Amino acid sequence: MMPWNWTVGAVNHNLGNFKYPEVTTPNLTNMMPWFFNNLDWIGNEAITEKVVAGIVDCIHLGEEKFDQPFGGFVPKSSHFGIAPLRPRLIGFPDNRWIWTSGSSSSSAWSAEDKFVTSHGLLQDELVMLYGYYNLEPVPNTLEIWIQPGAAKMSIWNIEAMRASGKPYFIFPEPVIIEPRSQITILASCRALVTATVEEAGLLGYQFTPNAKLITKVPTT
Repeated sequence: MMPWNWTVGAVNHNLGNFKYPEVTTPNLTNMMPWFFNNLDWIGNEAITEKVVAGIVDCIHLGEEKFDQPFGGFVPKSSHFGIAPLRPRLIGFPDNRWIWTSGSSSSSAWSAEDKFVTSHGLLQDELVMLYGYYNLEPVPNTLEIWIQPGAAKMSIWNIEAMRASGKPYFIFPEPVIIEPRSQITILASCRALVTATVEEAGLLGYQFTPNAKLITKVPTT
């Protein structure tokens, strides 16, 4: 879909000054074509570059927080790596991006549903979110409110996604949740008499040491 060459030079972002350049730089360089290929469905060069720039920021941060070099897709035991965000890492009960809204109306924020109950990342977990999706034909969810750490993002109305014909939206800037930080996502839903299950989730990546990447149940 994208017209440009997938190279490090395609990213308008500073890749230098890594803590472990002899390991991190070649592994990041080798993964750069995959990042662009994996994100080409976005269909917008500038937005794709923003997401990749956020990944680079997370790799810089991971070097500092984990005191390890970036090992790419298959890191060594002493490196950290990257993988698509798994629901369990941010508090979902299993491996599905599925959640259940409450049985009462929260359409006017007189009440609220917890899409992600306040969940604290562990010291070996770093997360980057770049979007939200909802695959229901008519989502019960009306709005979501993301609170990474102490920050509070603007409330996003989900109804507009249906007007655009897309089941997702990309955040203006990637949201990075550092180790030992909290993530909370609240939702406003339609008036209902029963709880409703929706296939909805977050677009993002997780950065963790290799041991966590291969752990089937990533949090305790």
